[in-house]
Amino acid sequence: MIDGADRKPRTSEPVIAGTRPSRRRVVTAVSAVLLSRAAWAQQPGRVYRIGSMSSLPRRTPLMVEWLNELGRLGFIEGQNFTIDEV
Repeated sequence: MIDGADRKPRTSEPVIAGTRPSRRRVVTAVSAVLLSRAAWAQQPGRVYRIGSMSSLPRRTPLMVEWLNELGRLGFIEGQNFTIDEV
């Protein structure tokens, strides 16, 4: 009798702590983690909408300074806030 002849095939054995997982399981696990991170990174953030009823053009020093201050605070027009002018 050959050692291990009465054992089930290796693929049906349960994974026991300390044994080496198959390449397919490792690739599947890594792919799942990477895909979940990619999906999380693509979710859009909130876009704030600012309404303006000013007759001042955007090139005036007051408007330029206001937009610069918003940029300093992390707000970028077209990315996370828009200005609707009436």
